[in-house]
Amino acid sequence: MAWTRGRWVEHLRGRRPWSLRLLVLAVSDRCDQRCVHCQIWMGGGGSPALTLVERLAIVDDALTAGAREALLTGGEPLLSPDLWPIAARLRAAGARVMLATNGMLLAFHAAAVAASFDELYVSLDGGSPTTHDGLRGVPAFERLAAGLRALRALPRRPRLVARSTLHGGNAHEIEAIVTAAREMGFDQVSFLPLDASSDAFGGDPAARRPLVPSPATLDALEAGIRRLEAAGVLGGFVAEDGHGMRRVARHLRAGAGLGAFERPACDAPWWSSVVDADGRVRPCFFHEPVGEAKGSLSALRGSAAYRAALARVRARNTTCERCVCPKLRGPGWVGRLRALSAP
Repeated sequence: MAWTRGRWVEHLRGRRPWSLRLLVLAVSDRCDQRCVHCQIWMGGGGSPALTLVERLAIVDDALTAGAREALLTGGEPLLSPDLWPIAARLRAAGARVMLATNGMLLAFHAAAVAASFDELYVSLDGGSPTTHDGLRGVPAFERLAAGLRALRALPRRPRLVARSTLHGGNAHEIEAIVTAAREMGFDQVSFLPLDASSDAFGGDPAARRPLVPSPATLDALEAGIRRLEAAGVLGGFVAEDGHGMRRVARHLRAGAGLGAFERPACDAPWWSSVVDADGRVRPCFFHEPVGEAKGSLSALRGSAAYRAALARVRARNTTCERCVCPKLRGPGWVGRLRALSAP
């Protein structure tokens, strides 16, 4: 289809998706943990999972569309045999490949993980085995530590980022989580607030309401953030800077009814797509599926249905207003032109 002036203007204003940069692909809907803040492990009871052939076709389509980054996730992706050929296909094409994992199987797969991935996002929800294992429902802390040791002993290893979801069960020990992440050998730690409103993490979001922090826990979190900022670790070893961490605290306060939710700046639905384990495609983790990737991910992203989904994202909506994981990149040089095309 020819790129007419009208189509360019529509593209620049954000009414059409930009070039695909990141593919987020769930290779499993199974999990070997029982986290209190995530119920993906309960299963969705939906459509059958994609086959390896179907997943590889989606990967090839995404690469042809320009994607040069991919995040492989789940469930727990290390439970899926599809993970390895998918990662190999992406690496052979020169893509940067990332893995989101709970870390339970890292020691067993250390060599393969090191050879297949550029960056790992590994769940760490407590500063001690008592907290981490209590929140994740299985003895996981020591197995996670062993996996990190195995990776760090290799001559080449991926970048290791701890990802911690803060809520009433752990927000009071944010400093202990940072200390544990450093002692375990992570390169960085990143924090998200509890998602108690969307179905992105499976199950009934209302079941996560008991995890909303109390005022006392929120006070402890904010005091910990101030001390971390004074220590100079925010925006460094802690990925979020002071502004970002205070936003996390405000989000949790809003969830407790002690403030208003703030819609963050985010343009991820324009440059990335999320493909669920069964092939449904979402503009991001938190919005409803738009269609299926089995036919053609590129065709779906160029469809009227996808444009309508982007319009819903652009409009005022509770999903974006309560987003826990915003991503803002901008469309590169196109962003400088967007202002010129705006009315």
